Amino acid sequence: YPLVTGVQTCALPILGLGRPVSFTATAAAGYRFGGWTVNGAPAGTANPLVTTATQGLQVEASFISELDAWRLANLGTASAEGTAADDANPSGDGITNLEKFAFGLDPGVASRRRVEISGSTLVARGLPVVSQGWQGDAERRVLRFVRRTGNAAEGIVYVPQFSADLAGWADATDAPLVVAGDADFEVVEVPFPASIAGADAAFARVNVAVKR
Repeated sequence: YPLVTGVQTCALPILGLGRPVSFTATAAAGYRFGGWTVNGAPAGTANPLVTTATQGLQVEASFISELDAWRLANLGTASAEGTAADDANPSGDGITNLEKFAFGLDPGVASRRRVEISGSTLVARGLPVVSQGWQGDAERRVLRFVRRTGNAAEGIVYVPQFSADLAGWADATDAPLVVAGDADFEVVEVPFPASIAGADAAFARVNVAVKR
C-alpha cells in the first residue's frame, strides 16, 4: 500500500473493499508524523494505521516540523504567530523563540545562560560563548556554540560570523569542530580568523535561520 512522504496531508486511494488495509506515514527530513484523519475524523497517531477498506474511504496523514512540534509543546500552539512567532520573546529576556529552539533554552523562562562543557561532556545548553580552544596543535580564541543534531537539525541553519567593528560581518571559513554533546545537541568550536579586511576580529555571533 502507498507510502506517505512529505510534509503535507495526502489523500490515499485504496483497493479491495471490505479487506483490512495498512498505511505507513514517513516524514521528510526535519518533520515528524502528526496523526491520521480517516473520512475527516481524527484517527490517532498509531503508525502504521490499520483500517478496513470501504467505499469512498479517505485517509490523510499530517506532518509537523520539529520546530513547530517544539513550539506546540512549549508555547501551546504550532502556529508561528503572536508570542509563539519565531522572532517573539515571551519571557522578555531578549532571546527569540527561534534562538531558544536552536540553543536548547526554555522559551517560557527568562534566561541568558551560556553553553557550558566539562571536557567532552555537555554540562548545560545555552547561548554561544567566546573561549580558548585547541584547533590542531594550536590554542586559539574560538566561538563555542551548541547546535541541534538528528532530525531536528534538518530544519535550521547555524552560521557563525565574525566582525571587527560590529558594522560588517563575515561568515566563518573554518569548519566547526565538535568538542562535546548529548543525545540531542552537540557543542562545536570555530576559531576566530586572524583578521577581517586587515583589522582584528573582535566580535562573534551565531546567526540562526529556518531552512526553507
